[in-house]
Amino acid sequence: MDKLVLDGKWRLSFFKQGEYDVKSYEDISKYNIKTIDCTVPGNVELDLMNEGYLPEDIFFGENILKAEEYENHEWWYHTEFDGKTLADKKCRIIFNGVDCFATYYLNGEYLGKSENALIPFEFEAYIKEKNTLTIRIASAMLTAAEKNYTMSDMCHFFVTGKNPAELYSRKPSHSYGWDILPRSVSAGIYRSVYVEEIKEFEVKQLCYAAPHTRNYLRILYEVNTMPEGCEFEIYGKCKDSEFHKIKKADFRCGRFDIPLKNLLLWWPRGYGDQNIYDITFRMTKDGKTLCEKTIKAGVRKAKLLYSDTTDGENGQFVFEINGEKVYCLGVNWSAMHPYHSLDRTNKKQMLDILLDSGSNMVRIWGGSVYEEDDFFDFCDEHGIMVWNDFALSCDVYPQSEDFLKALREEADCIIKKLRNHPSIVLWAGDNECDLCYAARGLNPAHNKANRQVLLDAVEMHDPYTTYLPSSPYISEEVFKSGRTIPMPEDHLWGIRDDYKGDYIRKCKSHFVSETGWYGSPSVKSIKKFMSEDALKCWPDKIYENNEWILHSSDQSGNPYRVHFLTDPVMQSFGHIPEKIEDFVCESQIVHAEGTKFIIENSRYTRPNKTGILIWNLFDGWPVFTEALVDYFMEKKPAYYYLKQAHQPVLIMLREWSNYGMTIVADNCTLKDESGTYEIIDVDTGEVLADGEFCAQANKNTVLGRVKTNLPDKRMLSISWKTENHQGRNHYLCGQYPYDANQYIGWLKKLRKLGHFEGMKIE
Repeated sequence: MDKLVLDGKWRLSFFKQGEYDVKSYEDISKYNIKTIDCTVPGNVELDLMNEGYLPEDIFFGENILKAEEYENHEWWYHTEFDGKTLADKKCRIIFNGVDCFATYYLNGEYLGKSENALIPFEFEAYIKEKNTLTIRIASAMLTAAEKNYTMSDMCHFFVTGKNPAELYSRKPSHSYGWDILPRSVSAGIYRSVYVEEIKEFEVKQLCYAAPHTRNYLRILYEVNTMPEGCEFEIYGKCKDSEFHKIKKADFRCGRFDIPLKNLLLWWPRGYGDQNIYDITFRMTKDGKTLCEKTIKAGVRKAKLLYSDTTDGENGQFVFEINGEKVYCLGVNWSAMHPYHSLDRTNKKQMLDILLDSGSNMVRIWGGSVYEEDDFFDFCDEHGIMVWNDFALSCDVYPQSEDFLKALREEADCIIKKLRNHPSIVLWAGDNECDLCYAARGLNPAHNKANRQVLLDAVEMHDPYTTYLPSSPYISEEVFKSGRTIPMPEDHLWGIRDDYKGDYIRKCKSHFVSETGWYGSPSVKSIKKFMSEDALKCWPDKIYENNEWILHSSDQSGNPYRVHFLTDPVMQSFGHIPEKIEDFVCESQIVHAEGTKFIIENSRYTRPNKTGILIWNLFDGWPVFTEALVDYFMEKKPAYYYLKQAHQPVLIMLREWSNYGMTIVADNCTLKDESGTYEIIDVDTGEVLADGEFCAQANKNTVLGRVKTNLPDKRMLSISWKTENHQGRNHYLCGQYPYDANQYIGWLKKLRKLGHFEGMKIE
């Protein structure tokens, strides 16, 4: 055995930091400090819940606020383990995720420290037959209080965070409170811990470089040391494409350039196959393998072509994969949970939902943790491109040497860990930090974090993948214009009462990487996290009820996000229902129609528009938000509308103009698709348009017109059939306000026609 996993039952001791003079684990019993059983991977709040220190259902009502009393505590994790199989061997102890300010001891001896919850840490040590491992985690709040704060720190921190403590803590940004997640300044060993033997010979790096041409593969390698007389061997295979090469080892790092006549490329879903090579590198001597490593690699050329500005026509922001421009249909992947040890509980289910949604791109939001390899393996296998933010979000971050050095170490670690995944087509410096700079009158170009440190890290460790400084990126020209010049890529979070309003409809950006519409969870889900007293506040007193405000999600008492939930219903239906059951139904309808419109408004204006990523796929806790899937894994109707709008071949109607709607077929594949289509009124069965069509590859095709009067409130069913696909869509005619009962009747008729399989409407 050369690897020993230390996950499982540990012991956890805790007290207010500074209350006792604890220097080592032996002092815990000396002071009779509270000690409980705990689980690794885990978070301290989960163990406190299990032992009765916190409510069992931490997310019900206002229970989450009770966790704040533990923010000033320190935590001592302790375990004993049998190291017989590794005894007297030099080993490394690997901690894949410790939150956050930790000191490590093995057998009572100091191992080292870590101050970053977002990356793994490892320490070298000799293992005995019987061992103790102790980790002290200091209070994040009290540790932050020891930092020196500048005027900029105090002026410019993001308002949701309440104070600038988050700026110097490399924890997930959402930990300090966000508009989709509660404050959860947690602590814990939230990812796996294991011990492995350090071998005499090891492969330190093995990666591939994107090809400049399609006829060769470049593989890079590094070993820790190289004795004389060695050979380096490389072998790879994908389907019927295979290579094998051996060369004399003349230096401990280098490259193989391998000509391949039949090099198989990796493509996004809908655009081609997801070809993955299994590549094994060995260092051998006299026929004996000294060390080896195997990776999976999908070979592709990925570029982001973007301009600094646009006027809606003369600009660009488009992903090009293997020389083909790809229209991006996708969602945002936010924090799966406030307590990230629980991410693994439903990650596979959520990845399956991501695939089922028809997305070909997912954006990993910069306010959470970095995802692990299993996430990217899934995206590699299924052709889902990944837009990967670095873990910086919505702040003017420190520019001190210490902070930038820590950020560089973080970036180096993450890039080297993930760069072999073909699904990663973009490294983005952060989420909305350029916006925060500009909103405070600061020039984003002066941000050393995303203009220098992260750029240098990507160019050093993954130079063939595009780096975007921020999302959205504000160029010098845009900033100097006072942001009157549009950005080629943007987040659309403006007026939220009318999803068909000019703010959405006339957006000049080519690519939208964040936007969405509010929609309530089901009544069944709401009753799982709201008290009876809170539910009785519906509808008049919800704007002053703490539970409604907290779960909307704001911990400062501001009800503005409750209005985001109710105002669109008033806009669409002209009233706020007296019964919450009726409101939930109407809110979900608005959410669904808004999501559908936002996507189609982008698709039918190709090639001017190049992609849209809906915010967001799921909720990380019970909350009223834009998410398509709630915390209890219930899919809202908007999920099914999005899935419909994500069909690779989609027939849709443009908004009414000149006494009718234009029929558009959008084809997000590299093959022409031919078939027949029909558009009918679901009430009368009248056929408004039908015929044969050919949707040209990777573009829009206009099929004709549907004549109708603007005031007519009608529901149209759109269906089509090609050799490989049978698709459905719908179009809601007329203007606000609509009648909710009439809309529900239309939904039932659409269901009978085969629309929205599996969808529930309350």
